[in-house]
Amino acid sequence: MKESTFVNNELRLDAPIPPVPARMAIVRFWIVYWWWFFALLPWMLSRQLLITAMDWWFAWRTAGRVHRFLGGRLIIGFVGNQELLVTAGFFGERFTWLRWDGIIIDPGPARFRSAVQAGLAAEAQPLAVVCTHWHEEHIGNAATIALQYAIPVIAAPLTC
Repeated sequence: MKESTFVNNELRLDAPIPPVPARMAIVRFWIVYWWWFFALLPWMLSRQLLITAMDWWFAWRTAGRVHRFLGGRLIIGFVGNQELLVTAGFFGERFTWLRWDGIIIDPGPARFRSAVQAGLAAEAQPLAVVCTHWHEEHIGNAATIALQYAIPVIAAPLTC
């Protein structure tokens, strides 16, 4: 589609106005579109409320828990409280920290530093902290844990 231009101080549209049959097709399209939108709206809202309730339930069930798998080689710690239930409900997000054979992966948000440190305190000395990317909920505790245990932080340059 070409842009409009000014010729002799008058606006000139370079794109022609569509013919009547094309305009009617466009009108029919939007009528059908909005009809289906409003027809399906109750179902969409009900479904989203159910998803939100399930996200809240799972966040409540996992908040503050630490799970060990593979004979303790893999440890997943869930960080959470009532404040995070809002985030979980709207975005389906549950904040975690991971530990694999002494390597801490994405040590969680700085706001919940005490919960992460409490989960790590029960384990042996970690070897390193690995950050997968630079979102705060992944790197928030990396520097603190690295200084506390005198271990390196391994991450991409942009993440560091």
